[in-house]
Amino acid sequence: MKTVKLKITAAEHKRRKAEMKDSLPCCGNDDYPYGFRLSLDKDLIKKFPQFEDAEGGATFNFSGKCRVKEISTTQRDGESKNQRVEIQIEEIGFDANEDDLEDAFETED
Repeated sequence: MKTVKLKITAAEHKRRKAEMKDSLPCCGNDDYPYGFRLSLDKDLIKKFPQFEDAEGGATFNFSGKCRVKEISTTQRDGESKNQRVEIQIEEIGFDANEDDLEDAFETED
């Protein structure tokens, strides 16, 4: 499976802020796009016990299945066309990330 880096570059931050200058604040200084963080509550942690003893900074590999729920395209006066795809994660699984597996993914850190 090919992976794609989601970290927002400085150029992307600048472009997003310029596009949203007349709107409400959108993007702050987050390093990753909104909506790409998963939160597991106590009940979900029971389903994924590898997180019970996880420490901050630990890494995990995951795979899953998602379904496209909605596709929309909009174009406002004076703006370029915008497309949005909404997906629903339906199944997900996690494995502890072994040190040698980290080399399989490109990182900027």
